[in-house]
Formats: sequence, structure tokens, C-alpha cells
Amino acid sequence: MTKKKETYWNSLGKYQEKYELKSDEMIPTSGMSKTIKGELLRCASRLYYDVYNNGLCNDKTYEIEFIRNYFSFKVEISLLDRANESDGYGVDFAKPTAKIEKELEDLMDKVLEEL
Repeated sequence: MTKKKETYWNSLGKYQEKYELKSDEMIPTSGMSKTIKGELLRCASRLYYDVYNNGLCNDKTYEIEFIRNYFSFKVEISLLDRANESDGYGVDFAKPTAKIEKELEDLMDKVLEEL
């Protein structure tokens, strides 16, 4: 039997309990969060969801810029660069590569460590 990957998508992320608690507390059902750290979590969550659910077909420029501006250094995530170059048809993330999956997990971990 194959062990499920420990990802937030599978509800097995490194800080899964914290993610669920903070998401409920900090992310409104619609619109922007009232706090900067809440908005950071909202942006990361929206980007994460869009990769797995929509193949990054939606414009995530705001989310990408917010994440990069929050951290004082450039967030090294190749999918963020690819998203900015998207032609409107998205990127095939039906099965994200191991590298992109790791980058997404690292991003979510980094965001949750900030909260």
C-alpha cells in the first residue's frame, strides 16, 4: 500500500492543524483579510488551490506579488515565474512535478511559520 504524500492538499501538511485553525480565524469567506498576515495566508492558499484545482489557469498576479513583497527576498518558486508567463491557458499541473510540489509545500510551511 502506498503512503499518502504529506501535503496540505491531502490534509497532511507539516503544520496542517495550524493551517486549519488559522485559515478559519484569518481568511474571510470573501474579500481580503483584515490583517497583513491573514492576507499572506489567503494569498498562499489561493495560489496553492489554483495550482491543484485549476492548473494555475487563473490570474494570480496579485497573490504572487503579495507573497514576494511580504518576504524581504524573492521567493524562489519556479511556478510563480511560470504563472506570470502564462498564456491564459494555464500550466499543466494535473500532476505537479515533485519540484513544484515541494516548492508549494515549502511556501505553505514558510507562511505558517510566520503566523
